[in-house]
Amino acid sequence: MVFTSFFLSIFICVLILFYQWNDENKSFLYLCAILLICSIRQLELVLFKQLSYPTECAIIFIHENPITCMLGPLAFYYFRSIIQGKMIMDYYFLIYLIPSFIIAINSIPYYQLSFVEKMRYLSLVQNENSLIIVEVPMLLFKLKYQQYILPIYNFALLAYSFFYIYKKNKLKEFNLKISFLLSKFIWITIIYMLPFILLIIYSSTSSMVIFSFAFDNATYSFNLIYFVTLILPISLIVFYPTLIFGVNPSTNALSWPISNLKNIFKKSFEKVEEKTVKTEDLDRILNYFETKKPFLNTNFSIHDLSRALNITQIRISTCFNKQINIPFPTFRNQLRIKHAVQMFREQKHLQMSIEGISKQSGFKTLSAFYAAFRVEYKMTPTVWIEKNL
Repeated sequence: MVFTSFFLSIFICVLILFYQWNDENKSFLYLCAILLICSIRQLELVLFKQLSYPTECAIIFIHENPITCMLGPLAFYYFRSIIQGKMIMDYYFLIYLIPSFIIAINSIPYYQLSFVEKMRYLSLVQNENSLIIVEVPMLLFKLKYQQYILPIYNFALLAYSFFYIYKKNKLKEFNLKISFLLSKFIWITIIYMLPFILLIIYSSTSSMVIFSFAFDNATYSFNLIYFVTLILPISLIVFYPTLIFGVNPSTNALSWPISNLKNIFKKSFEKVEEKTVKTEDLDRILNYFETKKPFLNTNFSIHDLSRALNITQIRISTCFNKQINIPFPTFRNQLRIKHAVQMFREQKHLQMSIEGISKQSGFKTLSAFYAAFRVEYKMTPTVWIEKNL
């Protein structure tokens, strides 16, 4: 029971690797690393409060702090990789890992202790239920400050990641399919963090002290912590299967048992299935727009999309209106404007007229192009060119 969340996270990582390994964008490796680190951090919290597994808890206790400090950088590079369509790994990543290196260096005196001594310190911390009272040997600063650094650094870098996404989205540098995937990850992050934030607030207000992320003087029960740790893996499986199976999952050995399990539990999970079907429809639509670029055809309509993908117009309209919250004509115009902007960036306006670019982008008339452009950028194309090129 104690290890349920940990094993679920490992199972999800196996599914991600199994279904997405052939994907050219290897950003899912960052996602797997994030899930594993989160599961280890959660397991440490559960073991710390449960008290029945001192050996396992001593193996994780403090040892995981350096890798926990990597959550923020991993999330930021996961976002970057999704937006740029390939796995990003540069030397700046090492700069973001400096706090992790500092924590590892600070923990050297503790690492050098014998396992018996580590068990003793763990027992003292558990009995006192506070890192403020027990002086665990550290090199540069006390352990209680180290426990403060972890959430502060990770939350700060996560906030910067959200700002980075906002900035890229404002510049129209990624398409709707990427935006859809990013929104899923952001929501799953909020779902994961919110219960822990509420637990910290509850613990702090109940004892009138601001406590660290995982250990200090918490009054909440083990069962509450245990169920909170299940939120992340279960919500991934039930509500965000695209993050696990990818946009275009390949057929493999798991397809047969999975399809049979779906048939067995079809009635029980009818609502979940309906949501999954809608998600699959949207994924197909977004993939079709990205690969075929049908919006460049001036006569392209929702009827043409329905015929090309063999999806009813009602289901297509539902995908746009309920899931993306953008009507089909607006979505089509956004893609056309994005294509025109890309032509501007490629200096195509020096070789042809703006009217020619508007027609190549799928607009029937120049006035329609100008109207759609003003909606997106609050200025005319000529003004945009003067300001940005």
